[in-house]
Parts: sequence; structure tokens; C-alpha cells
Amino acid sequence: MRQAERRARTIGALLDAAEASFARYGYEGTSLDAVASAAGCSKGAVYAHFTSKLEVLQAVMERVFERAGQRLERVAAELAAGHDPATAAHACFGQEDDAIHVGVMAETWQVAVLDPGIREQLEAFRESRLVLLGHAAISAGMGPVAAMQTADMTARLIDGFTLEHRLKRAESA
Repeated sequence: MRQAERRARTIGALLDAAEASFARYGYEGTSLDAVASAAGCSKGAVYAHFTSKLEVLQAVMERVFERAGQRLERVAAELAAGHDPATAAHACFGQEDDAIHVGVMAETWQVAVLDPGIREQLEAFRESRLVLLGHAAISAGMGPVAAMQTADMTARLIDGFTLEHRLKRAESA
């Protein structure tokens, strides 16, 4: 195996482990030692690829936001078909990896309160989400103002449902 392949495999394993840990234990409850152990690596391997736990979270967020795009495509399809914001927002859920998605998204909001870099990353995601949902609402025949209101309402419902799912998961743990 080439060095680039080993590097990519190690980074992937670290991010998988970090994602699961952030989703389950939160940012504060996750240690890089535990991430390294779960990935089958040494803590030195973590620091060979990332400078800090915050940088690991940023990399995890990028992955989660990318996958969230697939979820949002389903939501957009519901809006484009003329469904109401609540029905459309529910299309964001019901996937095998909901627990990971919900956990990391909720944790991202928490860390964004204190860290401007995380907040900026989250805001960029939220803005792109509004654009996608707004275009879908326009496809359904809405005017620009109504479409943006619908997109905003749908996005807020997704965020609310995310927190609701997170709370239910915490109650059942």
C-alpha cells in the first residue's frame, strides 16, 4: 500500500471514530486518546494529521455537512413537489445514520456558540441550505419572497427536529 493510501485510510479511521464520539459524548466529552484508540491508532497518529481536537471537529463537520446535502436534496424534492415545510423537513430524517448526523449537528451548534471558526463554518452551511430550499420552493411555483420564507421555515423546522431527535436519544441512553 502506498503512503498516500495509508494516510487517507488513517485519516478516514480517525474521522469515523471522532464522528461517532462527538455524536455520542459531545465535543467536551471526547478525548483524542479515545478517538485514536477507537481508530486503532496512536495519539501521535492523531497529531500527525490534525493540530487539535477543534481541527478534528472541523474535519468531521465537513463530512457531516457533505452528507447533509443528500438529506437536503430529499427535503428540496418535497418542497418542489408542493409539500408544506413540516412534511418537507421530516424528509431530512429516517436514515440509518440519523444518530450520528443529529449528534454532530447538535454538537456543532453548541461549539459554534463559543468558537468563531466553527460558527462561520455552520453559517456557511446554513446559507447554502437556504439557497437550495429557496430554489426548491420557487420550483413549486412560489414567488421569491414566499419561497425564501418557506425555505427559512423549513430550515428552522429541520433544526428543531434535529434538537428533538438529540433529546430523545439522550433520554433513551
